[in-house]
Amino acid sequence: MIFDKDEYWDETYSNIEISSLENIDFDNCIFNNCSFHKSILKYCKFVECHFNNCDLSLVNLQYCNFNDVVFYKSKCVGINWSLCESSFVINFNECNLSMSSFHKLDLRHNKIISCNANEVDFEEANLQSVDFMDTDLLNAIFSNTNLKNTDLTQAKNYNIDPNSNYIKQTKVSLPEAVSFLNFLDLKISK
Repeated sequence: MIFDKDEYWDETYSNIEISSLENIDFDNCIFNNCSFHKSILKYCKFVECHFNNCDLSLVNLQYCNFNDVVFYKSKCVGINWSLCESSFVINFNECNLSMSSFHKLDLRHNKIISCNANEVDFEEANLQSVDFMDTDLLNAIFSNTNLKNTDLTQAKNYNIDPNSNYIKQTKVSLPEAVSFLNFLDLKISK
């Protein structure tokens, strides 16, 4: 499909392949079963858009803006989200985010629900009040990360050093909360 306008409003796209987009604004658009695999997106803006069952793996984002965007059951593997503009409100639900980077991004109040977030880089990100319900954070990187009021109560496989992250009022539950002890100089006996 060829996008020949600068702005699109209230459109629905289904089963299309997109290889590149540049300087296009999408407002209240829905993308169903679309492939952005390895595409290049430059200076694009997505406002109140929904991506359902889309493949965005290895997409190259350059100065894009996502505001109030929902990804549902989408494959978002290997994306460097930190190349996006600072306005960043995204909610992920049942997505694969593995090997992606949110380095230094402000993700306050976003939701990452029922996702695979293996090996995701959250280094120096602001994750204040983010909800990670039922998300697998195996080998995710947390360093100098703001986790104030972050909800990890139903997240699993996280390994967060309390000495190098801000974890005030972070919500955790057992047995996963025991992982914080791995970073303390303790001798634990049974």
